[in-house]
Amino acid sequence: MNTLSKPVKPLPLAISELYRGSSMGRTLIDAVDELVIAGKIPPALAAKVLQHFDEQMAKVLREQVGSHVNLKGTMKRFNNISDVWLWNVEDALISVDRQKPMRVDRLKIVAMASKVVGRPASPENDSEKNPRAIDPFFRKRRIKKNGVEWKKAQKKLVKKEELEKNSKLEAGMELEL
Repeated sequence: MNTLSKPVKPLPLAISELYRGSSMGRTLIDAVDELVIAGKIPPALAAKVLQHFDEQMAKVLREQVGSHVNLKGTMKRFNNISDVWLWNVEDALISVDRQKPMRVDRLKIVAMASKVVGRPASPENDSEKNPRAIDPFFRKRRIKKNGVEWKKAQKKLVKKEELEKNSKLEAGMELEL
């Protein structure tokens, strides 16, 4: 069992899981874990290495990936959990950089706000002062949890136009529905 899967700084856990869950991240975790077990590096250094990996992955994806993805399909479900967006799309048509489109029966998209890792703190990126920094669908809510308004708000869906307007993904990817 890897003892190094949690970051030192209080980054949202989903971010480290996303980057560290890649083949490159898993390989790094295995290599660093072997060094800790062999006693060649202390666990604190290993944690710093993984934290640096998370930050650099976010930086590289933000600055160096220039591909443009067009996606058309039927969105069956979307959700925002711990600042991570999840979309389930069916009958998707995907084209990358204007190449020949591919058809996919089911597609799961995981995306997160680019401000979460690797961006300097600023008032517009501070989620406590600006809730829109993380949640593009944030609306001012004056809702009583036990009242009728709460039940109405739970059932309310985001309009398609608002979703299209706010659906830019990290690394220049664009979601079209």
